[in-house]
Amino acid sequence: MALGLSVFVCISVPAAFGADFWEKKDYTKWSEKECRKLLTDSPWAKQYVLTRTVGPVGLTRGANSLGQSTRSVTYQIQLFSALPIRQAIVRQLQITQNYERLTEEQKAQFDSQTEALLTADNSEVVVLNISYMTDYQPYDLDLARYWQIQTTDSLKSSTYLKGSDGEKVPISNYVVIRDAQRVFRFIFPRKHRDREILGSEDKSLVLEFEYPHIDVIPGKLGFVEFKTKKMLFGDKIEY
Repeated sequence: MALGLSVFVCISVPAAFGADFWEKKDYTKWSEKECRKLLTDSPWAKQYVLTRTVGPVGLTRGANSLGQSTRSVTYQIQLFSALPIRQAIVRQLQITQNYERLTEEQKAQFDSQTEALLTADNSEVVVLNISYMTDYQPYDLDLARYWQIQTTDSLKSSTYLKGSDGEKVPISNYVVIRDAQRVFRFIFPRKHRDREILGSEDKSLVLEFEYPHIDVIPGKLGFVEFKTKKMLFGDKIEY
C-alpha cells in the first residue's frame, strides 16, 4: 500500500487592488459570502488540512484511475477573540434571521441577545475556536473521542502560542463546546512576562498544537501562522 501525507494550510492573500471588504464597510453590510470568507480564510481564520493518499485500493468509490483515494482531516481555526470574527458570526445570524425585515422590537431583542458576543472583554485572553471534520466517516468518532477527553493539563506540554520572538506561551484553558458539533476552544493569556504575546514589532502569531494519530494519518505537531500586518482592523492589531 502506497501512503503519502501532505499538510496544507490555507493562507489568506489580500486583494491586489484596494482595501478588503472589512476595511471598506461596516460589518452590518457584509454579505453571507463575505462572512464565510472571513470565518474560513482570512487574517483571523485558517484551515489546517491533513491529507493522506491511500492505494492502490482497487476501483472503489472515490478512487482515481490508479486505484488511489485520499483521506483528510481538516481543522478550521479562528481567532475568536478578534472582533472581526465575532462580527462575522453576528452578521451571519442577521442574514439568517432577515434582520432588515424585523420590527424595531424584534431588532432590539436580537441586538440584546448578540451584544455580549460583540462586546466581550478579551483584554486578558486570546481565544481560538477550532472545529474539525473529515471526509472519511470512520475517522469522525476517533477524532471526537480524542478531543473530548483532552484537558488543560494534558495539553499544556504541547499547545502554545508564540510571537516572532519564538517564546512559547502555554495554554491556560481548554474547553469543549458541548452544544456545537466537533468544536473546542484553546484559551491563552494575552500577556506573558509583562508584555503582550503579540506586539506591533512581531511579524506573526503562531499556534502550535499536537493532533492525534488516526489510522493512516500520523499524529504530529501542527503549526498555524497568522500574519501581524494583515490583522490590522481599524487602528489596531486584532487578535
